[in-house]
Amino acid sequence: MVLTKKITIFAHYFKPTNTNIMRVKVNDKSIVLFRGASVRDALVRFFARCDIERSQITKATVYDQWGHEIDLDAPLNNGQEITFKWEKESCEE
Repeated sequence: MVLTKKITIFAHYFKPTNTNIMRVKVNDKSIVLFRGASVRDALVRFFARCDIERSQITKATVYDQWGHEIDLDAPLNNGQEITFKWEKESCEE
C-alpha cells in the first residue's frame, strides 16, 4: 500500500508535458497554438473566437509587447504577447 502511494506521487510530479503547443496572448486574451505558429495563425484563432471574418486579418496592424509593428508572417514564441489595432477589435465572450 505504501509503495503504491509513493509511485503515484512520483508520477504526478513528472507528468510529460505537451511540447507541441504554446500559449500566446492576443489583446490580453490567452490563445493556445501549435509550436511554430505565426502571427497570422494567432489572429485566425482570435478572430474565430470572436466570430470575425478571416478576411479582416489583413486590415489589422499588429504590435509586439514593446510596441513595435510586426508582420503577419512573423513567428511567435511561447508566452509572447501581441496586440492589434483594428476598428472592431473588442471580443466579448
